[in-house]
Amino acid sequence: MRSARWPTLPATGRLLKRPTNLVVFFTGQITAAGKVPPAKVMVIGAGVAGLAAIGAANSLGAIVRAFDTRPEVKEQVQSMGAEFLELDFKEEAGSGDGYAKVMSEAFIKAEMALFAAQAKEVDIIVTTALIPGKPAPKLITREMVDSMTAGSVVVDLASQNGGNCEYTVPGEVVTTANGVKIIGYTDLPGVCRRSPRSCTGPTWSTC
Repeated sequence: MRSARWPTLPATGRLLKRPTNLVVFFTGQITAAGKVPPAKVMVIGAGVAGLAAIGAANSLGAIVRAFDTRPEVKEQVQSMGAEFLELDFKEEAGSGDGYAKVMSEAFIKAEMALFAAQAKEVDIIVTTALIPGKPAPKLITREMVDSMTAGSVVVDLASQNGGNCEYTVPGEVVTTANGVKIIGYTDLPGVCRRSPRSCTGPTWSTC
């Protein structure tokens, strides 16, 4: 059984090395109350920020899984010790210009179903999806957050553009009624302030 046990979630690479008000045991612990399993982390987006978050979480002993619309990043994700989440639904995400193309409604439905299922299992969700010139796509709904265990955390690295989570308030940490913290700090991914693409790699078009 999972419990509120969160460690430092600073941002991307720094995210897990900068102290916050969150304290967790990524590697799992054996306590007087029994064994606490390692934290489970899902990272959405395998661009620069996403890969940094994967590497940081993995180095701390967490069980890491990641999703990206581009199948070509699968090997990169796996080489960093994370599981690459895939959809049964197949659709080509590349557009030839370095950006992700607009995905079909069927693909988006399958994608959101995957996120909903993962939200019930993981302890930490890190989102990095940005679209140049547009608000960040909403990928984590209120219902998904409401299904998470108390003490879980959502780190929204797209908060400066409105956020990928429906609960996100830019610049703030929100605690939901069921005890999930939504970190919406806009000063975490400094690289994202310079260029959305430098943070996420090929941009997402899933809104």
